[in-house]
Order: sequence, then C-alpha cells, then structure tokens
Amino acid sequence: MKKFFTLMFALFIFTITLNTANAAGWYWLSSDSKYTKEFDPTSVVVTKKKNVDGKEVPTEIMVWTKTSYSYQGAAETIKTYNIGHLIKDPNTLSYSLAQVVINPQDRTVYYKQEVFYDKQGNPLYTRNNSRVKEINSQQFDEAFYDSAVDEVFRMGEMARAKAKDRWITLWTAPVKDETVTVTADTTTFRMRGNNLIFWEWEEHKNLSNQVVEIRFQKKRINVETGAEQLIEGKVWTSKAGWQNVSDPYEGRFHKVEATSPAIKGIERLQAYAKGYSTWVHRYSTESVPKPPTASAINTQPNTSSNASNATSNNNTNNSANNNANNNTNAQTNSKPVKSGGDAANKTTKPVLSSNKGVQDANKNTK
Repeated sequence: MKKFFTLMFALFIFTITLNTANAAGWYWLSSDSKYTKEFDPTSVVVTKKKNVDGKEVPTEIMVWTKTSYSYQGAAETIKTYNIGHLIKDPNTLSYSLAQVVINPQDRTVYYKQEVFYDKQGNPLYTRNNSRVKEINSQQFDEAFYDSAVDEVFRMGEMARAKAKDRWITLWTAPVKDETVTVTADTTTFRMRGNNLIFWEWEEHKNLSNQVVEIRFQKKRINVETGAEQLIEGKVWTSKAGWQNVSDPYEGRFHKVEATSPAIKGIERLQAYAKGYSTWVHRYSTESVPKPPTASAINTQPNTSSNASNATSNNNTNNSANNNANNNTNAQTNSKPVKSGGDAANKTTKPVLSSNKGVQDANKNTK
C-alpha cells in the first residue's frame, strides 16, 4: 500500500510538471470577447542580420503565435477566410498557431504558416505564406510584432504602444465650419535618411462636435526642409464610408504653407526627431550619427501624461477583431477601447475594409 501511494504521488507530481511545461511556452498578450492572443518567447529567433558599422543588426525575426477563438471570433474567422465548406460549425474551431516572419526596419509581418485546430488539437485548415502587411494601430498583429521585436532588441515597443502619450497632437485648429485635430502615432516613427516616416490620424468635427471625416494616413517628412509626402491612406465620411485617399500632389514632396496650421505639426515632428534620435533610429540599418544631446539618447520617449503630448483619444487598446493575416480595419469611437475589448466604450462608427470582421476602430485599435 505504501508503495502504491508513493507511485501515485510520483505520477501526480509528474502530471503537474508536464502540464506546467506545456503551458509555460505561451505568454498571454491580450483577450477580448472574440480572441485571445499569446506568443512563445522561446520560439523567437533571428533569421537574418546586416552588418552596420561593425554591429550585426537583426533584419528578420521569426516567432510562433497562438490565437484562441470564442464562438463569435471563430465565426468571423471562418467567414473571412472563406472556409465555411471546411469548418461548418464555429464551435469546432478552437485555436490557431502561426509562424510569423517580422521585418523590424519596415514594421512588416507575414505568416509563413497558420494552422487552425479543433479542441482536441486536430488540424482543420492550413494556410501558407500570407501577404506582407505593415504594422500600425489598426492591425490585429501589433501585439505579436511588439512582443517578438522586444525579445530581440529590448527597446520598449510594448511600453510605447501602451504609453499615454503614444499619440502626440501635431495641430488642432478651426477650418471653415469644422475643428480639425491631427495626431501622430509615435510607435510608427522611424527615420530613413533625412525622412521621418509615420502614421497620423486626422479627425474633422462639426459645430455639434460630431465626427464628420477621418483620415488615417502614412506620411514622410524631410526633417531638414520640412517638405512632406503622402505615402498612402484612407478617408472616411458618413456618406461614402472608407475610401482611398486622393493625393493632389500625386506622391510628390511639397512644402506646407507657413500660414497653414499644419506648419505646427511639421515643427513638432522635426523637434521630436531631434529630441528622440535613438527612438526614431531604432533597428536602423543606416549609419547613425551619435546624438548631440543627452535628450537624444533616450531609448524611448517620456511616457508622462502631459496633455500637450497626447490627446484624449490616445490610450492603447487590444480590441482584436481583425485577424493576423487580414486587411486593415477600423471603426471610430470618441475614445479608444482598452485591452480586453471594453464593450462600454464601443460605438457604431466607421469601419475600414476588413478581412476579419468589424474592428473597434479608434486609432489605437489592434
């Protein structure tokens, strides 16, 4: 009898140890009513490097991620992937594992492989080599990108994404019968030569304080000359929904008029690039001059809640209603929804074209 209890105790300890080992590989990132996102820190590996001034800079990173689905998330995913003929019941789809390839210099990801499983761990569907997409505030994959890049560089991508001053106000001013406010996402800031590349969020409100137009745009400015260029973007109105932005300059650099309120934004971006040189040059494969001042060597910007550094819409959220392999998607709220998908903050506002259903589309939606 004593040997029996000793054996049972040993098996009990072994089972606990095994379960702990199996669970220890996945690190929780966020959850909401549809999706739970995790990644495996031990799977992060650098697959490509470039020698820059005698230093090896990682240029490609691979990581394994896990997405678990509620019924609603599974139904949305099945519809998005057009795999209803393979997975007829959303209750069948439990989770997916994906091997994600990351380019930290361009802030892009693509899925080398993604496999969808039932609750018993049986594979239901496999997808290989998704399209390459850039990470910004509207992408489901942002937390995957941030966590893997931080494992390699330790530069604070996750902290910056959650910072109260993640979004800085470039300018706000009355324009005709509207009030226009433009904010820039500091997580997307990166220098290429003399050009600062970034994503901005522009809101137009009428006299009743209602949002009548939104522009979500990727731009670059030359920090030496102040000239700016529109790279891509979407514009939303209540009548037309989301459409591609029309660029009157057809992709050319142009100077902002000195009398325009937008000149304040150019000046702020120039000051930011100078004051936070290390942050905007992080992961760069260009030779970077040494920062001239102590403020320029900050690994990342100050995350204080100074009102001049962030608008009331600048909290981060992880409302993940747009899957990892899918197109940008957005709805507009007066405030962003925080991690976990706080339903109380959600409103029915504009939605960017999506391959994974409706996204809570504040400028911080992931």
